[in-house]
Amino acid sequence: MEVADTVLVALEGRITTCPAGYRNLVNFYKKCSFYKNAVIFIDFEPLHWFDANLSALLQAILYKLSTENNLIFSLDVELVKGKYPILFRNGFLSSLLTLSDNARSTVRSELFHPCDDVKFYEYIEGDLLNHPQMASLKCEGLDEQFLEIFSNVQKHAATTDPIFACGQYYPSKAKLNFTIVDLGQGFLPPIQTFTNGAISNAKDAIEWSLGYGHTTKGEMQTGGLGLYHLLEHCKNAGGAFNIITGGAYWGNNLGEMGTRDVPEFVGTTIHLIYNCG
Repeated sequence: MEVADTVLVALEGRITTCPAGYRNLVNFYKKCSFYKNAVIFIDFEPLHWFDANLSALLQAILYKLSTENNLIFSLDVELVKGKYPILFRNGFLSSLLTLSDNARSTVRSELFHPCDDVKFYEYIEGDLLNHPQMASLKCEGLDEQFLEIFSNVQKHAATTDPIFACGQYYPSKAKLNFTIVDLGQGFLPPIQTFTNGAISNAKDAIEWSLGYGHTTKGEMQTGGLGLYHLLEHCKNAGGAFNIITGGAYWGNNLGEMGTRDVPEFVGTTIHLIYNCG
């Protein structure tokens, strides 16, 4: 089908690794989703900050819009290069311009198909766990915990769409953020089925999934410890673990309640926030 009009849609404010930043990106998705068979010009001028690890979520959003609504995206390369050169250095916009990551502050923006186990393992080993800022935070079995996230997507997300990942080190805060996003069915449907309806909302599904040994794999299969151990590893390192799915944003860094309501987007987003100080 022939692509027609060009429409300007802005990214605005501060987009950070927190509920407000997630809301901003999902609201951008919802604005764009009104259009079909169009060119969307992404206006970065009103954007004051963008956590580069959120390239994973923005890439997932653009993928979904392009495949479902036949949208094409454009932007002012020079403006973005001036304000956010990191988006070229981490590979997110490398098709438009390539910049070297001489400071080694990025964990490159990458996508994986659900069958790409080996590619994902090599990425976790080579790009994330071997990042200079992760040296003091590595522990035995950490790679297997990340692989269980990928395995969960394969088994439970019920999607053939890619999985998106990206990380970023923030020197001024001595912090490394890593984000992974899938476009599947989210946590609630498989957990609700497995618990015979005892779990009936996204918040409870997230909290159930973080329980020690909880798994929907069945009694004769191992698993269910990856999320629990990743949460414990982040807490022990003075960091945070966030899971966003089904309109619920859960984080061990969000106070006593632990959960915020956010606009619903498909699939699941996971943030790992490490204190590297």
